[in-house]
Amino acid sequence: MKINIITDNSSEGQEIMDIIYNLDIKDNINNKFTIRWGNFVSEECEGIEFNSKQSIKNSLDKENVILTLRRNKIRSPRRIKPSIKTDFPIIGRKYTHKNGTDIKIIDSFNEYKKSDSDYYIQYIKVTQEYRVHVMDLEVFFIEEKYKEDYIEGEEITIRTKAFGWNLRKVNLEDKDDKEKEEIFNISIKAIHALGLDYGVVNIGKDINGKYLVLDVDPTCKYMDEECKNAYVDKLIQTILKYDKLVDEKKEVTIGADPECLIKDKFTGELIVASELFKESGYFGLDDRSLEAQKKYFPIMEIRPDYSINPLKVFESIEQILISMYKHIHYKNVGIYSGSMPIYNYWIGGHIHFGIKPNSKLIKALDNYLALLVMMIENPYTARQRKTKYGMLGNYRLKYHGGFEYCSISSWLVSPELAKAVLCLAKVISQEYLNLNKIFLSTYSDIRAYYLVNKDYFKDKIKTIIEDIKSTKTFLKYKDQIQPLFQKALLSESWNEQVDIKDTWNLGSSDKEYKFSLKCFMPKEKRKEFNLKIKDKIEILIKDKKYKIEILPKDDVSQEKNGYVSFSKDICDELGIKTSDEVQIWFDENERSFKIGPILGIFAYIINHEFGPFGFQSYYFRKLMKLGKNKGMIVYVFTIWDINWENKTIKGYVYDFDEEKWIERYFCIPHVIYDRGDFVSEKNYGQLALDYINNIKENNIKLVNSMECINLTNDKLKTYEFLKKNYYLEEFLPETSQYNNKTLYDFVHRYKKVYIKLRDGSRSKGIFSIEKINDDVYLITHKNLYGYNIKITLDKDNLSRYIENKIKEFECSVDDYIIQQGLVFAKYDNKNFEIRVVMQKNSKGIWLRTCMVGRVAINNDKFLDSWDEKNIRSSKILKECFKENEDIVKDKMIKISKYVVDLIDNENIIAGEVAIDFGIDENLNVYIIELNSKPDNLLASIGAYKRRNIAINRILEYSKFLVQKTNSWS
Repeated sequence: MKINIITDNSSEGQEIMDIIYNLDIKDNINNKFTIRWGNFVSEECEGIEFNSKQSIKNSLDKENVILTLRRNKIRSPRRIKPSIKTDFPIIGRKYTHKNGTDIKIIDSFNEYKKSDSDYYIQYIKVTQEYRVHVMDLEVFFIEEKYKEDYIEGEEITIRTKAFGWNLRKVNLEDKDDKEKEEIFNISIKAIHALGLDYGVVNIGKDINGKYLVLDVDPTCKYMDEECKNAYVDKLIQTILKYDKLVDEKKEVTIGADPECLIKDKFTGELIVASELFKESGYFGLDDRSLEAQKKYFPIMEIRPDYSINPLKVFESIEQILISMYKHIHYKNVGIYSGSMPIYNYWIGGHIHFGIKPNSKLIKALDNYLALLVMMIENPYTARQRKTKYGMLGNYRLKYHGGFEYCSISSWLVSPELAKAVLCLAKVISQEYLNLNKIFLSTYSDIRAYYLVNKDYFKDKIKTIIEDIKSTKTFLKYKDQIQPLFQKALLSESWNEQVDIKDTWNLGSSDKEYKFSLKCFMPKEKRKEFNLKIKDKIEILIKDKKYKIEILPKDDVSQEKNGYVSFSKDICDELGIKTSDEVQIWFDENERSFKIGPILGIFAYIINHEFGPFGFQSYYFRKLMKLGKNKGMIVYVFTIWDINWENKTIKGYVYDFDEEKWIERYFCIPHVIYDRGDFVSEKNYGQLALDYINNIKENNIKLVNSMECINLTNDKLKTYEFLKKNYYLEEFLPETSQYNNKTLYDFVHRYKKVYIKLRDGSRSKGIFSIEKINDDVYLITHKNLYGYNIKITLDKDNLSRYIENKIKEFECSVDDYIIQQGLVFAKYDNKNFEIRVVMQKNSKGIWLRTCMVGRVAINNDKFLDSWDEKNIRSSKILKECFKENEDIVKDKMIKISKYVVDLIDNENIIAGEVAIDFGIDENLNVYIIELNSKPDNLLASIGAYKRRNIAINRILEYSKFLVQKTNSWS
């Protein structure tokens, strides 16, 4: 039997089988054909098969349909894993659809928990729905879904027979050519993505006018007479067409237009191809342009002559490259191929065929060409390209009646590889009906292909190669193709960073191509500043003004948020990479453009395993990473790194590509975030005076002003400051300057007192004094080596002992304060404090960022960052105060608000302050101290999202400080 129809016993399949068997077509064909109508159970069959068993299975598993479509970047509803945060309503469905009766509208998470659906998808409201019938890459029949009593504007509409909807043939006469093409393209792609040769695609038009695939079926159900006849006619046409293709065996003409990128070999910077080439000719410009303006074309392409001989096409490419030499001979100009030789620029190796595309040929190109090329691609760059371009089955019809296959990346990396790919393409175009195995048949296969998971396909590559070797045409080109096979078997990745001028032996001259200083600015930003492409602007960098040419921004980076990038020379001056994207604004005072804002983190260097800035190193890295996302330049510096005269700072940044800290030279910052030692003449001498004076002279903003830092660094000043607000006074332990008089006054009035350095931190130099009786006192303190000392003294020796120890610390009694001791509640029998961090946001408004518990680990008297464990405050408050948890929490929140309001009312500039609280058993809350340089403790309790909020607030407030005095957005 020359035509074998295997049905699923449906009435539609049986009718079509009977009609075709009763026709005389079998007498007019020479070859065998099998048509599977929904049947994936029967054994393998002879001849050319339409719809394989696997493709039918792919289509009957409806969850798989959605996953496969989306993996192939075909618009369709998202699969949903419902949670409390899910945006309801959603659709619940069964793996095998039941004519629409399985569809359930799920309106809430509780409803989902009771649902027996197998999987869930996004609900998308559609205004129109069509059933599109596709066979062999052609749409041959279209029906629309309609309902006689349908009311426009119904909230949720399910257009299936079970819900009263019917079908009628349409010609899409109300659609323009562009809309028709969109309907045809998405339907054809959906059928190919599932591995089908023919099938039915349900597509809908959403409320935004975009089409999406709702479902794909391997056979048609509920067909009327006209639809049935259309299937019979199309099946007969397709059989006759393939019968002729098998018998004629015409020589296929092939061509190509492989793409390349040009970059400066010394800087790595992209050179826009239209800067060196014109559009027409054997070599020229790819149609993609920056901002779709058709003026600036980043990608060049080679356009060899067509031939039935792939070696002639290769020779044409060779001659074209030689003739290009006069344009690209410069020693700093390199030509690059592959998938993505420059970040965010993907390129292809399109191959042209002089025949009409058909389902079998495109499948063969996917499975025998694209898959082999994938095995030698750079996994990272190929994976990036396949998220945007390079989808399986990607082809375009050409004016000459043929098509170009666009799935593979640019193979010009070497002459050997170019020759192999062209010859293999020729073999497949001649032998595709013999190369009929499908290696990309399941969702797992397709996923592995797009992820460039080479190991997944290792067991299949040998079969692919053996299939190709078994063809007659391969024998003509086996020497040329063999190197590709060898590389594919070894999964040997090509090198995209090699200049093809070298691999193709084109050479270079001694001349260097000179580039202008460039700023790549997105369209909306140009509009904001009333600038046009090719305009020149002045940008102030360090103490110089640079005239820079404005060019369009590429279409794939963060141009949507208005950031700009620069050519390498300007990036070097700024201390950034060419891939960095930064904010730009106009400084009215300087009458020039500025970059950033630039945030300098003032710190001190500690050589530590965590990095050059000790435990703060990771915190600084996060500031840099999140700062980049906001178009900022963020670096760390020390007081010794500043050249105020040249307005230059040697800063430290973390290179996330190289995974190491590096030094670069930057402009002085617009804002300083002080995370270093206290800046004073005592600590830094003349450097401190220069630092303070130049901050004022250069109008540098501070996240926390010197006044704020000086205040919080002095415990007595902090106490006197907070007492200015009568409400806060009751939450302050009494504090006074230390001397003999205050010592005996405090120990007389209080059972426990503390003696602390006014500017001390990390529990340095703290004495705890507890009254045992009227004449005996227990003193606890740390010695010079950090060990706890406990000693009992009588009243007469108390002051003498303390003053002697103060001298050991190389301090004077004037450096100390004395403070009322309080007995606080304990967590797990350990001292603890609750830290409330207040930060200003992008509008300069105080917000509470977090509350974190700080618990002493080993030291039962003193709490410091070297000897503490951080715990979520909610856990401590709940365990210590039970049902009174909220009362204590609300008190701390209210007090914190009063503290920052007082700071603002006293006109002290501050953007980040931490208030440390102690709490006694009677729910009384006390302020222990203020900290203007608090450690970010959120990572230590696993609150990473909140940690990022805290970091972003520092960045946003820094931008706010600059924004207040400049014209920018």
